[in-house]
Amino acid sequence: TSGTLIRSGQLDQAIAFIAANEVAYVTIDIGANDLLGHLGSADCSESLDAPACAERIDAAFSIYSDNMTAIFDRIQAVAPDATIVFMRAYNPFSLGFGGAGALEQQSDETLDLFNEVAARIADERGILVADAFTPMQGTTAATTHMLDDPPDIHPLAIGYDILASAIMDALG
Repeated sequence: TSGTLIRSGQLDQAIAFIAANEVAYVTIDIGANDLLGHLGSADCSESLDAPACAERIDAAFSIYSDNMTAIFDRIQAVAPDATIVFMRAYNPFSLGFGGAGALEQQSDETLDLFNEVAARIADERGILVADAFTPMQGTTAATTHMLDDPPDIHPLAIGYDILASAIMDALG
C-alpha cells in the first residue's frame, strides 16, 4: 500500500538511492492494494454501495490522497530533474467474462476514480501518468494470475508487457 511504502522504510530507501545516484527516470506503481483489500472485503461483497463498504472506500480515497502527495513531493524534492512516471492501477477483478455483473463494473468504476486521485496530484506536479487501467480492463482472466488457486493479482508475462507499453506510451 502507499502507507506501507511510507512507513516501512521503502520510500526512505528509494530516496537514499536516488540521492546517491544519477537517476533519469523514476516509475511509481503503488496504490492498488490501498483499495483492493476493501473491494474484496465482506463489507463490499454484495455491493460497493453498501454503507459499510462506502465508508471503507471513502476513507481509502482520503488516505491515498495524503500518501500520494507525500510520495510525489519527496521524490520530486530529491530528483528534480528526473522524469517521473506514475502508473494508474489496473483492476484485477476486471476479468472480462462479460456476464460478471454489477460488482465487476462497480469495481472498474471505483478503481478508475481512485486512480484519478493520484493522477490529479501527479498532473499538478508535472509528473507523467501511464494508463495501465484501460488496456488491462476486461482482460485480467488472461493477463494476471487471478484464475490461479489461490488467485493472485500480479500479471502474467503478457500483463507485464501491457504495463511496460503503458509506461512507454506515457513517455511519448
